Amino acid sequence: MIRNLMGAILGVLILITAAKADPITLTLIPSNGAVSGAPGDTVGWGFSLTNGSDNYLMVANSYFCQAGEDPFFSTCTQLLGVYSDFIAANGIMLAPSQSWMETYDGTIMAGVGEYTIDNAATPGSVDAGAISVVYNLFEGDPFVDGIPVDGDFEIFTTASVTVEDRISPVPEPTPLLLLIGPLAVLIARERRRREQPR
Repeated sequence: MIRNLMGAILGVLILITAAKADPITLTLIPSNGAVSGAPGDTVGWGFSLTNGSDNYLMVANSYFCQAGEDPFFSTCTQLLGVYSDFIAANGIMLAPSQSWMETYDGTIMAGVGEYTIDNAATPGSVDAGAISVVYNLFEGDPFVDGIPVDGDFEIFTTASVTVEDRISPVPEPTPLLLLIGPLAVLIARERRRREQPR
């Protein structure tokens, strides 16, 4: 009986502790993490990052990794192109309970990062993995008097790149061609009118 009561109390304490520990959350934009483009295109992801901890959060890097790869223990690879980090390069830092959101815009390096699809990538191919964001936590503002919390931390979220066929636009006829057709009809009519007996 006492053992059951102690187990129940321990379970409640674990639930309270888990409820109190607000997580660090990363959501990609698009939310399913799936982007696509033709060979040679550059595509990317926006993000929403929430610091639910009691510490300051500073992003250290981001990676596109295959399943089973972890930037702490191995080199992250891409199968169909090259991934470039934006989120760390932009010095993203969040105070406790703060959130940050950016849509992807490669021209101003906004978003979590971008993926340049190789020119030789085969349409229909998919590079499926995860984006890993590595961050550090600080007790206090790291730019003022912040003390680092031991260790580097990371958060993963699934991501994929699908190679599409490059659709060639149907060329529009030039204005000169548009004029030649009706002009030819008018010339033919005039010729017939002249050839008819009067």
